[in-house]
Amino acid sequence: MGTDIKRHLWDDIRRLSEVIEVRSGETPKLREGERRDVAILFLDLKDFTALSEDMDPEALYLLLNSLMKTLSDTVEAYGGYVDKIQGDSIMALFGARRADENDSVRAVTGALKMLETIGEANGILDQVGVRITARVGISYGTVTVAPDPSGHLTAIGDEVNLASRLEEAAPDNAVFVSAQVRRQCGEVFEWEDLGQMAIRGRKKPAHVFRPTGPGSLQQARWERAARVARSPLVGREGEMEVLRNAWRRQMSGELGENRLGGSRHLMILLSGEAGIGKSRMVHEFIMEKKSGNEPFRLLFGRTLSYAQQPFWLWITLLRGYFKIDLGDRDAATILKDRLEELAEASGHGTLMEYLPFLASLLSIPVEDPSFEGLDPESRHGGTVMAVRNFVEAVAMTGRLMVVLEDLHWIDSASREVLDFVVSNCVTGDPVLFLCVYRPVWDVGDPLRPETYERSAEVRTMELEAVPKHGCRKLIGHMLEKSYPEEVEDFLLERSGGNPFFLEELVLDLIEGGVLEEVEDRWTFAAPPDEVYVPTTLSSLIRSRIDRLPALYRSGLQHCSVLGMDFLMRLYRRLHEKVTGGGEPEEIVSELARRDFLRMVGDAQGTKFIFRHFLIHDSVYDTLLHRNRRVLHRYAAEAIEELFADESGDLASVIAHHWERAGNREKALAWGLRALDSCRRTFQHEEGLRWADKLSEWLEEDDAEKRIQVLREKQEILSILGRSDEQLAVIEQISRIAEGSGQERLSALALMLSGSFRSLEGRIEEAQADFEKSLELSEDSDRAQVYYHQGDNYFRGSRYNEALECNEKVLALTEDLVLKTRVELSSAFIHKILGRQDQVEKHLSRAWSMLQESAGSGLSLLRAQYFARYAGFLGDRRDAEGSLDYYLRSLELFRSCGDLSGEAMVLNNMHGIYSARGDYRKSLEVLLETAGIYTETGEQLGIAIAFYNIAMTYMAMKNTDRALDYFNRYLELSERISNELGEAYGNFGLGSLWNAEGQTDRAVEHFRKAIEVCRRLGSREMESASRMTLARVLAEAERPEEARKEIAVLRAGGMEAGYGDTLEYVDGLITQSEAGGNTELLGSAAASICRSLEDTADLERSDVAERNVRLWGILDGLGRHDECRRTLCRGSELLSGMLDEVDPAFLGDVVEYENLARFITLCSEAGCPVRLPS
Repeated sequence: MGTDIKRHLWDDIRRLSEVIEVRSGETPKLREGERRDVAILFLDLKDFTALSEDMDPEALYLLLNSLMKTLSDTVEAYGGYVDKIQGDSIMALFGARRADENDSVRAVTGALKMLETIGEANGILDQVGVRITARVGISYGTVTVAPDPSGHLTAIGDEVNLASRLEEAAPDNAVFVSAQVRRQCGEVFEWEDLGQMAIRGRKKPAHVFRPTGPGSLQQARWERAARVARSPLVGREGEMEVLRNAWRRQMSGELGENRLGGSRHLMILLSGEAGIGKSRMVHEFIMEKKSGNEPFRLLFGRTLSYAQQPFWLWITLLRGYFKIDLGDRDAATILKDRLEELAEASGHGTLMEYLPFLASLLSIPVEDPSFEGLDPESRHGGTVMAVRNFVEAVAMTGRLMVVLEDLHWIDSASREVLDFVVSNCVTGDPVLFLCVYRPVWDVGDPLRPETYERSAEVRTMELEAVPKHGCRKLIGHMLEKSYPEEVEDFLLERSGGNPFFLEELVLDLIEGGVLEEVEDRWTFAAPPDEVYVPTTLSSLIRSRIDRLPALYRSGLQHCSVLGMDFLMRLYRRLHEKVTGGGEPEEIVSELARRDFLRMVGDAQGTKFIFRHFLIHDSVYDTLLHRNRRVLHRYAAEAIEELFADESGDLASVIAHHWERAGNREKALAWGLRALDSCRRTFQHEEGLRWADKLSEWLEEDDAEKRIQVLREKQEILSILGRSDEQLAVIEQISRIAEGSGQERLSALALMLSGSFRSLEGRIEEAQADFEKSLELSEDSDRAQVYYHQGDNYFRGSRYNEALECNEKVLALTEDLVLKTRVELSSAFIHKILGRQDQVEKHLSRAWSMLQESAGSGLSLLRAQYFARYAGFLGDRRDAEGSLDYYLRSLELFRSCGDLSGEAMVLNNMHGIYSARGDYRKSLEVLLETAGIYTETGEQLGIAIAFYNIAMTYMAMKNTDRALDYFNRYLELSERISNELGEAYGNFGLGSLWNAEGQTDRAVEHFRKAIEVCRRLGSREMESASRMTLARVLAEAERPEEARKEIAVLRAGGMEAGYGDTLEYVDGLITQSEAGGNTELLGSAAASICRSLEDTADLERSDVAERNVRLWGILDGLGRHDECRRTLCRGSELLSGMLDEVDPAFLGDVVEYENLARFITLCSEAGCPVRLPS
């Protein structure tokens, strides 16, 4: 017998902790019982055992039986349930069967009444020399309420033990309660705070209270159908006027343009606590406008509280517009037809190109090879743009309002789209965005007005409690018939100005029979001070749930497992699995009739939504953990069966259900798919959570899957810029790979390590990692290794080796995106090496690949291509062509929402404007660049913008502003540890002081720049600084110092690329050394002539300056024929420049005192300079 007991006990424990495994053909069953918040009462009659020694057994039985019946009646009178009577003790539960009232208040009131009853009994028993005392303990909390093996309903849990121990600790005729009971009761009783007490059998002490004043609360409740009118919107006149004003301003033409040239939009950020009336107010506003004369378009999106897939906000919006639900058989045709209709009506030129992205977002199969071949980044970018284009197109067809609800649950992908749409939606008329959310956000950061103020006029509005006069109107509308003042006072006090609380309270009172309709007038069936209505919304909702018939109540619990909203067909399948049949439509229809659910959609896609999240949570919390696991298993199976084609998009939802079901193996399989989906859709934080969860689940010996998970994690960390964590993950991958003994995994670990070291600038260490990785890699993996190795060679300025790696990648891979990136990389390397023909060849190849992928959403690659090609044209002195391609690149970067790319292009464009002398335009784009980098937080970008702004102010002769920005640049560079920035800053200051004629200060800064370059090993910047310093010294007629700098340049092999400048500086040095020596002056002129032999790579201002210098020497030597040729050449250059240069900056073009004489002589020589009017 003992062995059987142990075996049964062990089986129960095992079933509690293990996954619910089902034998073939066996179906898991739900167990009876629920998790409930219950008040537990223990009462014990003191010294009753001793009393039994002195009494006749029959008399003792009659006494005990009579007393226990009286006490049990008292328990039941206060809505309790007698769990068990054991000898001289009673265990009672309040809220176990139905949460009608405040269970703790009823328990304490009942306990005091029971002690009072015992006292009354003692008045009789004293006459026969018998006296009874008792003590009571009460606790409140979550327990399991379920039938025991005999079918008797009982409660199990820690709170039961605590109540028993409190009873043992209490003195005679006293009630001890836990802190939670005290909180639940509030000030209904007077209390004695007994402080922390050691409780037998418990590790921690308990805070104990003792009620010292009685409570007598009763109510009669029975179920009745709700007879309450729909409540109106009250107390929101001011807030509604804000919305009406926004509506007026939307089409007023007063909002101006956004940064992209379209209309600035309107954005209302509406917040408030749960139930305060946000959604209701927006609904009333929409209904008001629909009843008006002005037509408008409405887009509506909402989020879920958990297990929502990425982009869920926009998926709901798109499904609502196209009237497509998950699993519709004709979804692809419906989407295509309706999108074509929208494209035709709106005239949007690129809308149809993004059909595959919208289809994929809506879980509609996509038959497009080019789309299927896209990498995750391209898919993500295309999806973001597809939603933006869709909103643009709808706005083009008429006035548009976009309502976005429950944004406190927004996923990161949806948030990114929201930010992008508001900032990049170019429309003729403004779009009105209504964004609704709670003050407390579950994920991410709250919406902040400053995020959108560049593109929209933003107004924030937080709903407060409805004032009493508004609540009175609400009560009057709901009850319709008259009612006494006491009813109104009671409802006002309990609702606290929350309209949802008030509505639920009225429903509860009517359905519970507390409010009774008598002769067209509502009255309390009992005085309000004797009626207990739940004091919190949670208990109020549960009290309504408990009054449902068993069929509907269990149906509501099953619905809660599916989430806040669910398709009818999904619930039908779940219902079939749980019950094997029945009428699920009847269940949800009745629940909707009783206002627990709302029905939306049509016959093809009926969907039900919990009327409030608190209803959902309250219902879900009642499920036993074991039953939750069963139901989540059924939910996962149902989704897999019903949505087999779309299950990949629902990976996180299915993984969520298998996780809750406790099936580790299946949760792991779907979790891996969910993790991959998070990375592809830029759900970074969710992806990291999945990675950590999966890492915990995986077995130690499953090295391949562990590395798969960790690789996904390190890629996410890389995107987030969390380099320390990324390094830790890479080191973990290396340890796992080493322990596995698998060469392929070791090769992967080495490649990741090499890539990370390369980014840190540890070029040689990275190279060693790549070489080892190549030795261990399989053929299919080598292309990626060569790609990263080539990037490492590039960072180490080993350009030829980088090009060799790129060629190896092209030979090994057919990946279109990878090949395009390699071609652009090769083009950039050849540009550095001055091989223009090779630049053109690789750019042409990249363009051909991009043409092959037309319509595939590779917009970022196209933008990068146009930027590279613009630089190529700039090197060829085709300023117009370069500017055109920069503008094309800029448009694409903006359409993709890539702010870094936009800033990069603007920064490059400033050079074209500066070369033209259009410094104001140059300054304009640079300030915009700095603004974008400030928005994105890219500190290095801000620093570079500051440097270029300083150089522009210097060209504009605004020394103070130039000096200010150079100092800002140096301060920021120091703060972000940009050591080379110190060199650039001093180079700029040297140029500034040289322009101001302060040669000594200029030389000091150039020498500082050189010192920094030598310390950092930056030969390129050192050579530029020395060359410029040599020129400054030569122009200042300090030839010996200038020659020393030239000698250092040549000795260090740093003269490459400076041939013409070296000739020019040699000429200047020789001129300053010549004095009146005609031979030396002739040598100086010859050097300057040689510096003008190839001017293709020189700025025209530099060429003009050299011609002016040459003319001065030739004029002094009397070499008039050469002087005339120089004059004519200089005249042509100056005339071309002056066509483009602002006359106010003429002195900046060629800064020589004899410029005026030069222009005069050009006229005398018959080749006049064309001066602007």
